[in-house]
Amino acid sequence: MDLWHTGRFPRIRVPSLDERDLRQLLVHRMRQVRARTQVKNPLHALAISHGVCRKRKLWSAQGRKDLESLALLPWAARRRKELLASLDRAVEEAGRESPEVARLCTHPGVGRVVSLAFVLTVGPIERFSHSRALHLLVRPRDGDSAAGKRRTYMPIAVVRLGTPRRPHEGLRLGTVRRPPRGVPKAEFAKRNFYDVWLPNLAPSAELVAFALQAKEERSWIAFARKYRAEMNKPEAARVLDVLAALSHQTSFSVGCYCENEERCHRSILKKLLAERGAEVVS
Repeated sequence: MDLWHTGRFPRIRVPSLDERDLRQLLVHRMRQVRARTQVKNPLHALAISHGVCRKRKLWSAQGRKDLESLALLPWAARRRKELLASLDRAVEEAGRESPEVARLCTHPGVGRVVSLAFVLTVGPIERFSHSRALHLLVRPRDGDSAAGKRRTYMPIAVVRLGTPRRPHEGLRLGTVRRPPRGVPKAEFAKRNFYDVWLPNLAPSAELVAFALQAKEERSWIAFARKYRAEMNKPEAARVLDVLAALSHQTSFSVGCYCENEERCHRSILKKLLAERGAEVVS
């Protein structure tokens, strides 16, 4: 209910009837491809048992001649091939009507089948606020990456320390001047405060005291100006550059204890990271 009242409840996209019909077309085609493979495998095994080992070349013109010379009856394979060809034509016709599919087909190695499947899965691209939000939807499954490991990335999350962690949030960095009071060091991560303390990006003690007394908008603007000046110093600037670069490789979050982000230095930190090319979300 809190997500609903604060406007953070995620929208659920329901595909149209036409899109669902096209999805069924792709699913049916996939099943036919599997059926064709189930026909090819026994034929391939039979050819090998007769001393014909051509691997993929078995399905070339010369390979087919060698296969037919073994007195095989490839009618089942021929029927599957004809049905598969008709489905391919249907997919081609459906893809021609979509400008998004035509645009994707301009990329080398991307055909109409892959393009149509991508468009039907993703839907309107305008519903994604940034490219990494799209990546979360189409990220590789287990074993799809070259290293055989699942890699799920997301923009840098700016959070309030001590709140529950988000899915795939990654390492939580505490950009605060002091550790949480009354909490044993061994329980900082367990209680969702932070995994690593990073006071380099926290305001100085003097500036923290100034922020606590900043009740007016003019005082807050002065605090923001002074905090930016501190972050422009070489030591802090280098840390910001590193975090901005890491945001394109791994998932992590930064945060502070303040309840109101608009009157917290993390709102300015968010802008500083974005100015360096990082993608940041609250």
